[in-house]
Amino acid sequence: MAVKISPWHHYRHVIKSQSSQRIQHFQRAENVLFTILERVSAMDSRFRVDYCRDHEAIEFSLRTSVDGLTMDVPLWLNAEALLVQESLDNQQGSHVASNSKGDLCAVDLNKDSLQILLLVQCGVKMVHFNIVPVVKRQEGTIKLERKHKGKVGGFLQDKLQTALTLGADLVPATHYQWRYSSHQLLRKLFDIVDTLGGHRLDSLSILDRVNNEYWLEGDRGLSFYHLKIILFWATELFPSSEDWDDLEASVYRLLVILLCCLASKNLPDFLYPDRNLFQGVDLDLSSLYSKVEEFANKPEQFLKIHITHLVAKRSQRVENGIKTLLQLSANDGSYWDTPFFDILLNKFSVYHIQDKDRISAMQNLMLKIKDTTNQH
Repeated sequence: MAVKISPWHHYRHVIKSQSSQRIQHFQRAENVLFTILERVSAMDSRFRVDYCRDHEAIEFSLRTSVDGLTMDVPLWLNAEALLVQESLDNQQGSHVASNSKGDLCAVDLNKDSLQILLLVQCGVKMVHFNIVPVVKRQEGTIKLERKHKGKVGGFLQDKLQTALTLGADLVPATHYQWRYSSHQLLRKLFDIVDTLGGHRLDSLSILDRVNNEYWLEGDRGLSFYHLKIILFWATELFPSSEDWDDLEASVYRLLVILLCCLASKNLPDFLYPDRNLFQGVDLDLSSLYSKVEEFANKPEQFLKIHITHLVAKRSQRVENGIKTLLQLSANDGSYWDTPFFDILLNKFSVYHIQDKDRISAMQNLMLKIKDTTNQH
């Protein structure tokens, strides 16, 4: 008797089966880029080629789109001898000077962008490499501002502080000002998430494909970066390996956080939670919320690889109670915690957690919410 495969696993299996060929295409495009950068380095030895790109290959295998891959180009100089003058907002920018080199300037970059876009053929598509000059530094760590969102759980306590020992690289912020880059730290965090196992990266890959096929409006919509930040939050808020054993439940752990962010129109930066990653971005958040809610309501209808693919119909999952909870979270940021998201997962019937402390915390919050709503 043939084993019946769930639509979730079938969908992820097809994505994985396509990833090996995608990686081969990516590596060929990357080789073209390396050849170009080697010629640049031969003309100006200050620019060095960084061949350690394993992280990008992993990320590329998970993605549906090929836009916006960042390529750091290290500037070879005595970075530790640079005089770093902090601006008023020390995370936004730093004036950088050197006694031997003079001021480092990015004025020769594109006037509309502080990076150089290079298009490389990748199969039938083009890979968009965003080339960014980087001053590599071994000293100085990024100061995090994690006072208002999230708690220092297992992911942060055991992993994040270790990652913070990495040097704080500098990238152009304006033509005459540089800023600390969190790119290397986020790479490290992504690699750490990869080692934790479970269906974390599978969930990210599924939502990225659904996003590209159903949620985007032309070039407008969620980026892979947005979804990656959602994954970081999910990893912190759901630290137990039990949270990530089931593929469907794992996807919903990202979905409940995403729905909450869209309802509140605020996606907190994982490193600096007071910053809203939706702010200043061309997104129709109300339209996006409706699309994500539709997927969360009847996901099986979207897990199709081909138009002829038939899936079993299931009852709707979104009820008024879920919408009421999301409205509460939109008005009160204190709900940004594991018990609240556990309540949402329970209402979506994808909880399956046996931890007595987690269950007790969820039940206590449910009682508090009921008391609050009854008072109104």
